[in-house]
Amino acid sequence: AKTCLPDALESSQVSTLLPDRGQELLQICTPFCKEMVDRHLLARDPPPKLVTFCQDFEQYYVEHRRCVLLNQARDILKNHDYHNTITVGVDEDGQDPSMAVFLLHKSSVSDVASKLMELVRHTMDESVQMPSTPPTLRPTLYKTAREMLSLFRAIIPASHRHEVATVPRTAAVLHNDCIFFAHHCLTLGLEYREQYSEEDARGKLLRQSCIFVDMVPLFRELADSSMGDMLDLQADQLVEIVGSRITYLGESLRSNESLQEWSDAETAMAAGIYHLRHLAQSWRPILSKRIFCQSIGHLSDVLLTLYWKQ
Repeated sequence: AKTCLPDALESSQVSTLLPDRGQELLQICTPFCKEMVDRHLLARDPPPKLVTFCQDFEQYYVEHRRCVLLNQARDILKNHDYHNTITVGVDEDGQDPSMAVFLLHKSSVSDVASKLMELVRHTMDESVQMPSTPPTLRPTLYKTAREMLSLFRAIIPASHRHEVATVPRTAAVLHNDCIFFAHHCLTLGLEYREQYSEEDARGKLLRQSCIFVDMVPLFRELADSSMGDMLDLQADQLVEIVGSRITYLGESLRSNESLQEWSDAETAMAAGIYHLRHLAQSWRPILSKRIFCQSIGHLSDVLLTLYWKQ
């Protein structure tokens, strides 16, 4: 298998090279296996694995191709620096408001997510270009593209769990990656399903079943949880920074005298604003304009509410 199975084949080679190579291997291996069986060095039943491999050579190639692609996806997810980002999407300013829901707003996603999406599209391109023989190749490639996206949800949150939970920038990057994948999954199935040939039953079935939209809620849920947990953490930090310094501010406000609590409250406000400014520096280059304003606005409300309660 390591020697004879090619890692990848062009669509023009699949329908000719795979059957020919399988038959060639079968002709070579059958006499050898027969001799081994006759000498009682291999069992007659079930047939030797070498013969089975030659007979099912096309199916072995399909599974091997799937493993090669998934290993490429795993390599992207495990070995590339998750902190490197690129800008995607379009600027929200000047866009038709009625079309805004269909646009990916300008933000930064990880280089890992960008490369993985390229590999997913490459796999789908290969799937629609492949001939109907072997019959399981096109469905397997489609399934592999979906598995790549599942690998992201399984590997990245686990590999960077501590950073996502504690570093504002990393949480924002994961949020954007999930929004990025969800945006593509909305139309990816529609984009490719019409390209499948209807020459056979499998092609017709792929036209009916090629969807990615079912993965959209999973990515959106992961995006909400990563950014939501970070906002909760930052809100708790604001309460810790400011709240302890203004415990008696309400009582001092009832007095007409200038008390120490007033200057403590002023210092606490400066510390809270400094914390928000630090977060803004981390999030502004990463988040889209709308999400950035919502996030900073929410935390500003938390800060001001501490004073309003007093």
